[in-house]
Amino acid sequence: MNAALIINVESGRDALTRLRGHDPETFRQAFTEAGFKGPVSFVRGDGVEAMMERRASEGHDRVIVGGGDGTISTAAATAVRQGITLGVLPLGTCNHFARDLGVPRGWKEAMTWLQEATKGRVDLGEVNGHVFINNVSVGLYPRMVRKRNKERLSQRWGRRLGSALALIKTLWRFRLLDLQMEYADTVLDFRTPFLFVGNNTYSGDLLAHANRSSLTGGHLWACTASVRGPMGLWRVAWRALRAKPERIEKLNTVKAGELVVRMGEGERLVAIDGEVLSLESPLRFRSKQGALKILVRSAESHASGSDLRTSPSLAPRLP
Repeated sequence: MNAALIINVESGRDALTRLRGHDPETFRQAFTEAGFKGPVSFVRGDGVEAMMERRASEGHDRVIVGGGDGTISTAAATAVRQGITLGVLPLGTCNHFARDLGVPRGWKEAMTWLQEATKGRVDLGEVNGHVFINNVSVGLYPRMVRKRNKERLSQRWGRRLGSALALIKTLWRFRLLDLQMEYADTVLDFRTPFLFVGNNTYSGDLLAHANRSSLTGGHLWACTASVRGPMGLWRVAWRALRAKPERIEKLNTVKAGELVVRMGEGERLVAIDGEVLSLESPLRFRSKQGALKILVRSAESHASGSDLRTSPSLAPRLP
């Protein structure tokens, strides 16, 4: 298969672990041995977009990007803009998108998986012009992430324990959000510790290991939680870290193609695919059905006896 490979050398702590002992030449050799023909580039995170644009201008219509969810989110937006097909090589800490695609965790196994993949299409989400592959969070989660990163809690205690410590620190001074959600002909008002908007429906614990059975449902999945008093806030926050959505008390969920969320005037702290930034209210969400051309394994590859994880709901939707 002809493809270009771009590796973000700054992606997550797992990238260093997985690439340790492998110099660039060894990595290029592994890429070739997996059956690929094309250039291999190693760049910093802020160079991924420019390198993808360069490869597209050179005529490469398939570009495989190695990195975490933040890197892949940038790569997805660039792939759509350039009209090229994206391949995902998981080299980050969590790799939620790669996992939901069924890509193996090990980078060598992932290369083989990608070489045997075919072109398909999956959905993307968009909020105020920003593309997302996984989800957008407002309220508790982005504040927790900012606290965790600022105090380097994941590096000191590990990601799960670091997240729990950051959550406790965040809750001491946290205030509930008052927001209004509009979709179709419905307007709903919520007082909630968080707003979570996913690219298709999630299951699993919302703040750590959530997952999706489909990336082709063509909808957004939004959830909030109704709580009263400090104890209710702590209980919901802890369950969001540990429990599946269906087990969180008073969880409100909505499926829609488009959403408008109003939270008063001014900027709001949001996390887009784990990257924290500020956006102006209102937040305007929409599902971009089948917007991303992607290398994905079909259901048939699983039926033929492959031991690689696949999902029938991710069977390629051909252009």
